[in-house]
Amino acid sequence: MIWAGHHRRTPIGIDIGRRYVKAAQLSRSRSGWRVEAAASYPRPVPQKDFDAEDARLLRGVLDRRGFTGERVVLAVPKEALLTGILELPPRSAGAPLDQLARMELARMHRCRPDALEVTYWDLPAPNRGNAPARVMASGCTHQSAEGLMDCLENEGLDVQALDVQACALARACRPLFAGEKDITCLLDIGWQSSWLALIHMGTVVYQRPFGETGIQPLFEALNGQLELDGELIDALLCEVGVGRNGNEVQDDSEAFDDLRGMVESHLESILKELRLSFSYAIHQYPGASVAQLVLVGGGALLQGIQGHLSSALEVQVQTVAPTDVAECPPPLLETCGSPAMTMAVGLAQFAHD
Repeated sequence: MIWAGHHRRTPIGIDIGRRYVKAAQLSRSRSGWRVEAAASYPRPVPQKDFDAEDARLLRGVLDRRGFTGERVVLAVPKEALLTGILELPPRSAGAPLDQLARMELARMHRCRPDALEVTYWDLPAPNRGNAPARVMASGCTHQSAEGLMDCLENEGLDVQALDVQACALARACRPLFAGEKDITCLLDIGWQSSWLALIHMGTVVYQRPFGETGIQPLFEALNGQLELDGELIDALLCEVGVGRNGNEVQDDSEAFDDLRGMVESHLESILKELRLSFSYAIHQYPGASVAQLVLVGGGALLQGIQGHLSSALEVQVQTVAPTDVAECPPPLLETCGSPAMTMAVGLAQFAHD
């Protein structure tokens, strides 16, 4: 089949996780986005800093999996991202806002202003009188970014941008968001931690990590009990999940009760953080309500997690994978059916924000 009317391909969005690297490249036509190439593969040594060995492997995967060009977009590493809500003069005042934002974010995080790369955006005005104008600032130190960029550029890749994780996820999932007047919560359940972003009026208004709420503790507990290899443990976690919603899970429920209880207990820490974040959002934007929770990341693959969180929070919960927001050719359906790939899609869309 010939796919007509496609523009040139986007840069390659690369999501570097602690265990897996995910990459996606798209094109855009009058009918919307289409995934042209996608890959997800395990890192040779999980959880270490990305280095020259990782970069060589990545370049080889890109060359073999149908990616074209050298332009790439990365996310600022989660552990390196600095964020803050700042009060700045109105744009009409003519003040040097870029400099002020850099200085204020540096003060908040106790680092030198000239060591930071900073971006910021206006926040919707709260529905409260006399509230000051505010911006959301995000940044990282040059030191935390340069090592990663050097590794990739030494392999001939051209790093076009370092994006903010919350912005990339919001970009990818935007077609599925609830109404702009409501608040959408994005939750990325990763390996070491989870990361939350709140979206209101089409803008990221809040973002923060949830400590050690990723799937690593569950993985390590299972590994200690069963001594299985990593892929089998991943599959077991996804199959058992939480609740007893699927027939396959229900048939084996007695054997998996202890594991299911462990997963549900772990999710309680996420629920606690979500409730606090929802309260913050409603306080900041009275009259708005949290209407939707969007799940992405490897932890979103847990069986029954949508129903469990929806019941506990009384909100609509949806897991989003690339297949939900873009056209995917048959050879890529399996890879693109994972919510762990959604970040890479949002990074690839960076220039089209």
